[in-house]
Amino acid sequence: MTVRRDNTEKFSIDKDSLLTNVLKVLRRGQRGYRYVDTVVNEDRTRVQTRVKPWLWPLLLSTPMTLEVAAQDDGSCDLTVSTRSQLPIHGDIFGCYDRYIASLLRSVRSLNSATERVSTAPAAP
Repeated sequence: MTVRRDNTEKFSIDKDSLLTNVLKVLRRGQRGYRYVDTVVNEDRTRVQTRVKPWLWPLLLSTPMTLEVAAQDDGSCDLTVSTRSQLPIHGDIFGCYDRYIASLLRSVRSLNSATERVSTAPAAP
């Protein structure tokens, strides 16, 4: 039995900009861990990566999948999923939910900056 977690968030930004921001977040990593072995599929709708803790090197890495889905209204949904490795049967510390929440928070922050830039009025 493995531990699975997922969360979906809607962003008011086009698919390519959202994916660009997701990849920036993955390159930067987070406090206490980094993302390794990142692969983007051909149609640029799915990203596979591994969350690798560097503060606690004995912790196993965690597979993470990010899926970007464009919606008819011009927005995009970002679904983030984690799945523990086979020897892990529980998540008493809430690590998997934190991995997802911190990634979404970082993407949200970059998207806000992108939206502010793209909606700024043109200079006269």
